[in-house]
Amino acid sequence: MAYCVIIPLHHPEARRAKTTTLSRAEALRAHGAAPTNPSASWSGIRNDDGMVLFVLCAEDIRTDSAGTRCLLWSPGGGDSPERRERLEHCLRAVEHGQAEALLASARGMCVDPRLVLGVRVERHRGEYWAKWGSAGRMVMPPAYDALERALVAA
Repeated sequence: MAYCVIIPLHHPEARRAKTTTLSRAEALRAHGAAPTNPSASWSGIRNDDGMVLFVLCAEDIRTDSAGTRCLLWSPGGGDSPERRERLEHCLRAVEHGQAEALLASARGMCVDPRLVLGVRVERHRGEYWAKWGSAGRMVMPPAYDALERALVAA
């Protein structure tokens, strides 16, 4: 089983939040981003520095030997204003080189505004993924096996 370690990056506005969990829209606002559609937006752009903020559903996060990732946008699934907004935010995050993410639980209904992830957004086969962290693993090169056998035999 792979584990993901999350280190909070506290934003000054989020520290002022009085409750432990907020709605997606309230959490985005607590970080200085105004969601376009408060009931449907899962991302926004922070007003003071232009940083893209995504809300990630904890149930959608995957961790393996390459690190931790969450799908942000994929082709198909209709052409709604919310999907266009999310794609626009993915493109902006790729251009910017980094983004931030808030974690939501209970299918996106509860967000802890005090917990912020620094992520990079990457495009793979037409899909956009938020990625962070890495999982270390050691892979021995094939030449090492032969060298090790030779040393043991000597």
